[in-house]
Amino acid sequence: MKLIDLEKYQIVVFGTETTDDDLTSLLEIYREEDLVYIPLEGTSTTVLSADRFLVKNHDRSFINHMMWEGLLSETEQEEYMRERADSFFHTGRQMIIEDYDFQIDEVFYDYSK
Repeated sequence: MKLIDLEKYQIVVFGTETTDDDLTSLLEIYREEDLVYIPLEGTSTTVLSADRFLVKNHDRSFINHMMWEGLLSETEQEEYMRERADSFFHTGRQMIIEDYDFQIDEVFYDYSK
């Protein structure tokens, strides 16, 4: 679990290794309205409030979404998460991720031709 501490709120980025106990202990330290959750591989946890997730369908893989967006480096991924979390924190609008498994070698039609 990685905590990105920003001035007004914290972004909680976590993977499948994060347990419900880890998340519960986080809630003992921070107010939930000051947290934005980003589960990288998706999650089905019921410990956290569904309205604090960046992604409405938070069982989907955010990693696949970022690969689809072409964000491959760690720096690009963190910058994207910060931008999306900032938008969510100020507007309250959650993202929706398409149910798609990204394949790096998949052929795409070039619409520019």
